[in-house]
Amino acid sequence: ESRPAYGEDYNNHGSHVAGTAAGNILYDVPFKLSQAEPQSAGLTTDLVFDEVSGMAPHANIIAYQVCWPGGSGDPYAGCPTTTILAAIEQSIIDNVDVLNASLGGLEEDPWLDPIEQAFFNAANAGVFVAVAAGNSGPELSTADHSSPWVTTVAAHSPSSIVDYGVKSLENFTGGDTPAPATIKGYSSTFEEVTGLIVKAEDFENPGTSAYNIMDCDQEFPAGTFDLADDPATAGIDESAEDVIVMCRRSSQPLYYKAANVAAGGAEGVIIYNRYSFQDNGTIPVIPHPLPAIHITNGDSAEIMNWLDSGAGHMATITGAKSEILPVDKERVAYFSGRGPSYFGIDTMLVDVTAPGVDIYAAGSDDQPFTNNPSTSDWTTLSGTSMASPHVAGAAALLQQSHPEWSIAQIQSALMLTAGNDLSNAQYFNNYKDEGFDSGLQDMGAGRMRVELADKAGLTLHQDIADMANANPSAGGRPEDLNTAYAVDNTCATSCTFVREFTATEDASWTVHAEEWIGAFELKAEPAQFDIKAGETQQVVITATSKPHSSAASYRDLSGNQGQVTLVSNNSASPILELPVWTFTGDRGLPDYVRVDAHRTSASLEVGPFNTAEVSDFTARSYGMVKGEGKTVKLFSDPTAGDPFDLHEENGEMVNINHVEWTPVPQGSKMY
Repeated sequence: ESRPAYGEDYNNHGSHVAGTAAGNILYDVPFKLSQAEPQSAGLTTDLVFDEVSGMAPHANIIAYQVCWPGGSGDPYAGCPTTTILAAIEQSIIDNVDVLNASLGGLEEDPWLDPIEQAFFNAANAGVFVAVAAGNSGPELSTADHSSPWVTTVAAHSPSSIVDYGVKSLENFTGGDTPAPATIKGYSSTFEEVTGLIVKAEDFENPGTSAYNIMDCDQEFPAGTFDLADDPATAGIDESAEDVIVMCRRSSQPLYYKAANVAAGGAEGVIIYNRYSFQDNGTIPVIPHPLPAIHITNGDSAEIMNWLDSGAGHMATITGAKSEILPVDKERVAYFSGRGPSYFGIDTMLVDVTAPGVDIYAAGSDDQPFTNNPSTSDWTTLSGTSMASPHVAGAAALLQQSHPEWSIAQIQSALMLTAGNDLSNAQYFNNYKDEGFDSGLQDMGAGRMRVELADKAGLTLHQDIADMANANPSAGGRPEDLNTAYAVDNTCATSCTFVREFTATEDASWTVHAEEWIGAFELKAEPAQFDIKAGETQQVVITATSKPHSSAASYRDLSGNQGQVTLVSNNSASPILELPVWTFTGDRGLPDYVRVDAHRTSASLEVGPFNTAEVSDFTARSYGMVKGEGKTVKLFSDPTAGDPFDLHEENGEMVNINHVEWTPVPQGSKMY
């Protein structure tokens, strides 16, 4: 197929991001679900939103096409560096105010990578640059974009979700044994259907093995489920009834099971868990092209036993009823890329966190260039790509309300007023706790609160041009930049940061420091200052590391974390919190040193160690014991059964297991 080269989105990603950043205000918008079809306006649900909009609905959008329309595995997929660079350059020429880049990969050196340098040129031209942290979490040091001239955005879960509730399989009739009671299940289909329940394996499906027919993973031939009337079932004309097919869960997409039985003429589908252990997990709630319900393996066994008796088995699949429900709290998404910088660059990575889970925005209804389409006028997507445009839209709002602010001041306002009350989400479940509060590596400064950023009483300005000289490979010091954070990856004993605040209002401020995790002491001076709008005030932050030693060699990825808090005497002015993040490394002498020796005599240099004056030092060494060599014959196990059974070897029954016992004298040392 072919389409116009420009002006249309064939992927979802671009429309969704643009709509999130600056979509118009619209009223009475239906909540739709995507379909796995090349062209579709989406599945309409029973929910309508009174009003929707992007973050900055009155902003103008310029969308630069930098990616191919396909997805993973498609022939036309990916985002070439050349097109990204051309788009960034063009955005500067077009004099945009904010640039959102919901793209990236692994972290690169900001002063060497061409894309990061293009972002620098944009920022140096006065463009606020928001970028996605990437979706390689929850492992640490997986976030992209450690450049100080961009605002890197992590993703957190929303404050509310669309819930489809529990639906039912009910009104069972027919058969020669007692019919099952009402069975609960899930799916996001909204039509009700009453029909004859049949097993998929009772029908032929050419090209599918008899064992796998029940999985419904291939299309059934047209007319498969157009049943003829059975004279033995008085009162039921099978040819006039809808048909509901039972399909077993497999490794294939659930959506296609419903589509495959629909191709054969069915009007409904019951999908049941393949294994009983799956009943302990969460049943997927997804849309289907016809009325559907997903039930447990245990409930399916009851239905199967009932279907084995008699005929005329009927039941009803009820429709789902959707509603908007509040979430107990917001969590950093499990997939969100984490800091710190892989290269040890002294910048905050990530900077701030914004909604990026189950975000509803504009979609694409035409996707001919992918093998895995997901089409709809509106769609729900997750990723840091969805979080970044929230910050881009917020920056546009702040530029309008504070045209005098530099882009560094906008970033500082967003970071200083962010809320650090997030926790980490469970792996593969963004609505349950992992059990840990989020740290700076997870959330950066925290959850963006643009309504507070607009009222920030203090901001920090830094000339973007000076950031070019902060390249640590050329002797620069990113930690000395006047940023809304203080990060030092090599603070072995003590490190000092100077931050210069610019006042947006007359106020008196109190300053105090607090440590969160790690072995360090944090101080900030002065403890109080008075300032008038437009004036500046320096605050000196000192982080002093506490002694720590270890015999192990490891990389500390969480470090010492805390914050400096500034509180105004103006009750309408938000509390400001500047995150502090340092890394100590090992200090003092280790408790022991392990040496792996492979010769009879050698020397090994240990250290250097950062220590205070040593007045009493005692070293003890322990000799090694020469090992005893033995030769034994080992047998292979020719069976996959009992590992302890006997086998015949050269006419003799032998045990293939060989065990050696080694006596260890009392007082022996082992490391």
